[in-house]
Amino acid sequence: MNKPIIDYYQDQVSASDLQIKRYEKLVNIFSFARLFFILIGGFIIYKTLAYELIWLTEFAFLFVVVGFAFLVKQQGRYDQKKSFFTALKEVNENELTSISHQQNIYYDGSDYVDDNHNYSSDLDIFGKASLYNLANRCASPMGKQKLFEWFSKAASEKDILQRQQSVKELSADLDWVQQVKALLLFAKASHVSEMNSLFAYFRQEDNVAGNLLRNYIRVVPFVFLILALGAWYVPVLSIPLGLIALINAILVISKQLIVNRTDALLSRVGKTLASYSDAFRDIEKKDWQSPYCLGLFEQLKSTQQNKFSSELKILSVLVGRLEYRLNIFLGMIVNGIMAWDIRQLIAIEDWKKKNRELVPEAFDVLASFESLISLSS
Repeated sequence: MNKPIIDYYQDQVSASDLQIKRYEKLVNIFSFARLFFILIGGFIIYKTLAYELIWLTEFAFLFVVVGFAFLVKQQGRYDQKKSFFTALKEVNENELTSISHQQNIYYDGSDYVDDNHNYSSDLDIFGKASLYNLANRCASPMGKQKLFEWFSKAASEKDILQRQQSVKELSADLDWVQQVKALLLFAKASHVSEMNSLFAYFRQEDNVAGNLLRNYIRVVPFVFLILALGAWYVPVLSIPLGLIALINAILVISKQLIVNRTDALLSRVGKTLASYSDAFRDIEKKDWQSPYCLGLFEQLKSTQQNKFSSELKILSVLVGRLEYRLNIFLGMIVNGIMAWDIRQLIAIEDWKKKNRELVPEAFDVLASFESLISLSS
């Protein structure tokens, strides 16, 4: 009876293995390419010095920076693909183990055991070898809490019937279910406190920059570029160029405490936000038929004019850009030219103002989908 589904999971494991090896090879190739490019780039820059042409050396330097950034970005993409197929292999192996040994890599709900509950203790709903342990496929803290609520509280007949329809729909699309589980597997290591801190941060109202500073940050890169181009022909323009770099440095230092506080919170979840956005994207792309799933989708879609996955991806990009400052070489350049740290703080603050009320709601929708996936498994 279980043979067809076992074959499916085994095929998925084999296919994932092939993809893991493919992307692992590409990651190694680009790693060597980065080293080779830096060595060649350094040699080219050194050779341009012999011509005593500032513009030629600056052009060579820019070429090396852009080329190296491209290689880093490509390697990062291949590394993400490798991580995805590694997770996809793990979730499919987990289904095989669940069928053969009733074991599960997901949380067993031990913290939810309550001897005073009306039925959960007598019926082994939570804890080791429990119903929750067998069914749970929720990786996110919100998903685990949502499934706990479904298992510990009575639902109306309407809710039960709608969930059953949704489970039937999800069970018919195993490829989608396994992909979402793979995308969210990273969240197993997340804690409720971490997500609550993140939600609390989004609710905070910080005035990181007034209108004057915002206008300055907006125009300073263009002024710097114009002066840099003019300095090739009129060397005296190097003086205001240096003055702008000094002003930018002073501004960045003045906001260092806010930058450090923001980075301390968001840097821990920067990559996880990107992974969550991929799961939201899959929910948004699917053509839902069951009323409950369709209602969740509409609730998610109505949170923003842009799709929520796109909004979350934007935040992840902003967090990544804020971390440029950790690279001493790159951080000095971008902060000197455009006060980079403050620019990213302003962008993050604008994102918060736009989405602060929507983030918890969207993650509650995701938790409901995780719980439905658990029941469909």
